[in-house]
Amino acid sequence: MQTLLAGMALWIVTHTFPMAMPRQRAAIIARIGEGPYKGLFAVVSILSLALIVWGSGQAPIVQSYVPPLFGGAFIAIVITAALTLLAVSTMPNNIRRFVRHPQLTGVAIWAAAHLLVNGTVRDLILFGGFGLWAVAGIVFSNHRDGAWQRPAPVALWKDVVVVGIGLAVSGLLLHFHGVLFGVTAIHR
Repeated sequence: MQTLLAGMALWIVTHTFPMAMPRQRAAIIARIGEGPYKGLFAVVSILSLALIVWGSGQAPIVQSYVPPLFGGAFIAIVITAALTLLAVSTMPNNIRRFVRHPQLTGVAIWAAAHLLVNGTVRDLILFGGFGLWAVAGIVFSNHRDGAWQRPAPVALWKDVVVVGIGLAVSGLLLHFHGVLFGVTAIHR
């Protein structure tokens, strides 16, 4: 359990720092350069993910709470929306005109959906940690960036593409969830 906690703590600190302390981040970049900063950030991110994966695999399965009984199809739809928001964050589209932080919002929704169907301590640390980080990230980013300047409208076909990508990724993850994570996505 300590490895999972260490990985989550490292992820949260590493990924919250740029949003919460932009002046300190800028000072580090001025001192060591943008390339080395990004390289160091990438190495620490990979290390944190490795600790999370390793720690999650080692953590004992201890029930923390009984999750509410929701249908698998409902959670699949919620996860699809979350993954679509992750896709939305990577390219221009009109959905970004309504969701200020699509990536962080997608992570928060993904985490909440997993907490609705998983009730172990390990899941609480993993999904709760990512969910809290995403919500904190939204708050810190809003504070750092000030008033929201909505993006200009773009062609509707870009929305179709990004939603299509979200649906395709969701379909693949639903199908291969058991192979990738050891648990089928929709329990029957």
